[in-house]
Amino acid sequence: AGIGRRFPGLWRFVWTTNLNSSIRMSSRELDTLLVGGLAGVAAAGLYKVAKQFAGILGRFSDPLYQSIYPELAGLWAAQKFRRFKQLLLLPGLLAGFFSLFVWFFILFSGKFVLALTMGEAFIGSQPVLVWYMLAMVIAVSGFPLQPALLAMGKPQLSFFTHLGSTGLYFAVLPLFTIHYGVCGAAASYVVYYLVWSSMMIFFIRRTLAAATAAGIKDER
Repeated sequence: AGIGRRFPGLWRFVWTTNLNSSIRMSSRELDTLLVGGLAGVAAAGLYKVAKQFAGILGRFSDPLYQSIYPELAGLWAAQKFRRFKQLLLLPGLLAGFFSLFVWFFILFSGKFVLALTMGEAFIGSQPVLVWYMLAMVIAVSGFPLQPALLAMGKPQLSFFTHLGSTGLYFAVLPLFTIHYGVCGAAASYVVYYLVWSSMMIFFIRRTLAAATAAGIKDER
């Protein structure tokens, strides 16, 4: 009760995070099955290897995601919108530059890394990894978006954004896989994160604009 009073949006943050994680976990299992059914077992194997490698980059943002929410919530509650925007923007840019550096490394040295860690048989997953890693670059760059929307007291928008973008992902995934093979399957994940981040940015900007229009002072 004490924690809930100190951070009013904490439990909504916890529940929304759990729901989003449940959707993400189920989708991560289902997409591999779809790729296997549409492109074959060998393609599913390459896809799974790419997912495992790209997931390392995703885990980099997890502790940042957990730590930034209390700061954002405090700034929003204190109506310090300028600092709120700065905290929303700067860490995302830094994480994005780091993840982009990793992506370029995979683009030019991915085959060597795969041969060294997985063996020569998995070198073929490098193009898939490049596409999947590009999706993770977008994801890592946008890691402050969900905590920001939750800090604004809009967990339902975060949840429906995740639900809607996941639905679109599974609509695009079979089409891309059929037409472009396993690389198309990985490219559909780029589409997912482009849609997700665009929707999140839209809702955040709209909420900020509404707060400003309401005449709330920005105490720096």
